Amino acid sequence: MAEPSEAESQRTGYIQVGVVRGVHGQGGELRVEAQTGNPLRFTPGSIVHIQDSPYTVETTRRAPSGLLLKLEEVTSDADARLLTNAIIEVPETEIPPAPEDTYYHFQVLDMAVVDTGGTYLGRVIEVIETGANDVYVVVKEGVEELLVPAIASVVVSVDVETGQMTIDPPEGLEPRALTARTKPKRRRIPPRRKPRPPQF
Repeated sequence: MAEPSEAESQRTGYIQVGVVRGVHGQGGELRVEAQTGNPLRFTPGSIVHIQDSPYTVETTRRAPSGLLLKLEEVTSDADARLLTNAIIEVPETEIPPAPEDTYYHFQVLDMAVVDTGGTYLGRVIEVIETGANDVYVVVKEGVEELLVPAIASVVVSVDVETGQMTIDPPEGLEPRALTARTKPKRRRIPPRRKPRPPQF
């Protein structure tokens, strides 16, 4: 999972698929936390972007700490260390369209949320993954939070073009006041379906 600051530093038009967590050995191999369910994302020959520059994946292997990634352009331990904690991205244009009535997390984040009567409820600032369904964290003016289950009976419509979601809150779904202790931080989570969309 990506940390809040990592999502906020993401470039417009790019999607975060991993983070460089460190180096491995002396040959320039990177220790990577993958944040994509696409098993082909880091296959040899794939192009990823780190610190605004394209890199070509040379080899990939799994390790207890995550993925060990060797990039053609990174040839030494010193070069690899310069990329520590860097975000790994791919262009948004490389992400396949989601099936009908499914949405990637990056499409939902920052979306305005209203109820069926048109009352503004806030914006989606986080997506929480649970075993059954996702939960959208909707915050209004930084003072109150609403946890919206991403299920068809609650989420009436999602308009990606206008950036608006309409929900029909069930009985008992009420906003709660936010305090400094409970204030959530926006974070980026790898896209998943509602039901789950194609992986990137």
